[in-house]
Amino acid sequence: MHNIKSADDFSDLGWATVNQVASYLNCHADTIWRWSRHPENTFPRPRKLAARCTRWKVSEILEWEAALLAAA
Repeated sequence: MHNIKSADDFSDLGWATVNQVASYLNCHADTIWRWSRHPENTFPRPRKLAARCTRWKVSEILEWEAALLAAA
């Protein structure tokens, strides 16, 4: 399920893979990793849930997006 078409589809996930986040934000997975590693960026950090299982909390991504839109 990599093609996230709406905020409703995305918010239903709870936790999202890098590919799901990238699909929702319409960018490449490498961009998500770059944003999350840059110390000056406000993009949410991923959580390591288990070995080889890293996820982003969807609510944090949506809050980050809302803050960007509010600042624009």
